Amino acid sequence: MAEVLDMKCPGCNNRIGLRDTECEYCGAPIVVKTSNLGKMGLADVTKYANSYKEVAASHPESKIANAQVGMCYVRLKLYDKAFPFLEKAIDDNMEDPDAYCMAAICLLKGKKPFVAPRADIDKIMEYLNAALMIAPESGIYYYLRSYIKKDYFDRKYLNVSPSSEDDYVSAIQYGTTEADITSLNELLGIQP
Repeated sequence: MAEVLDMKCPGCNNRIGLRDTECEYCGAPIVVKTSNLGKMGLADVTKYANSYKEVAASHPESKIANAQVGMCYVRLKLYDKAFPFLEKAIDDNMEDPDAYCMAAICLLKGKKPFVAPRADIDKIMEYLNAALMIAPESGIYYYLRSYIKKDYFDRKYLNVSPSSEDDYVSAIQYGTTEADITSLNELLGIQP
């Protein structure tokens, strides 16, 4: 059953429902995804985060609102604030691949995978594998997993299967664009 919450559009403040995909008044997206999050300005992301935080506070059981707050906080580089919302979103809705992807990004905390503790890398891989089980044709998840493998496993001369190159080929095969890569790099805080 679809979740329906009464809330205001983060873009223009008119009343909308979470089942709407975009605001009928201003055309702003209602639910942000990994693919469109990097394209939003920081001021807009802050508005979205505040709007969804209000919804999450009044409806803590909301599967959508918790994920939205977490994703917005990742875009704002507030990883420690984002992670609890994303964990709650994953616990409440194990079928949201974007929540897994964003949780993986949170664990990097804006740093290169090479300097991350192995336990964090293992958890990141677990999250990305879960995202790919849910959405096996999502190239951006393959691309992120390729990046992690290349910077952590390859640089430390650790074998992993499939390889970083295999994941990169899958990312391209499933339609990852330069715009997707740029958006992901912005979320990761890295220069290409």
